[in-house]
Amino acid sequence: MIRSEQQKKQRRGKVENIRAFCWKKGQSGNPGGRPKRDGASEIAQAIFEKNPEAIYEAMLKVLKKGNPRVFAVLADRGFGKLKESIELTTNEELLAALTEGRKRVSDWNSRHRQNK
Repeated sequence: MIRSEQQKKQRRGKVENIRAFCWKKGQSGNPGGRPKRDGASEIAQAIFEKNPEAIYEAMLKVLKKGNPRVFAVLADRGFGKLKESIELTTNEELLAALTEGRKRVSDWNSRHRQNK
């Protein structure tokens, strides 16, 4: 869709009308920043830290019913999930194919940069 010269010059609304609502130079749109933790995680952590006996009794009750997942979810919410490490093994063919692909991309980029 090609715009005509008249459409390019025509503006919708006036810039002066929105300048009052724009941020000033150096002003942040979110001065408080992202909250570090939410209320649910604080509640979950408080439950774990302040009621160890109640947690123990509740865990026994739920384990007898056969549902230990409840406590894993509560612990993840209160303290965050543990980092999981992943082991990756490669074979020589895959490594050679990746190296060749990177070389082809690099060659293509260098040729096209010279043409510009």
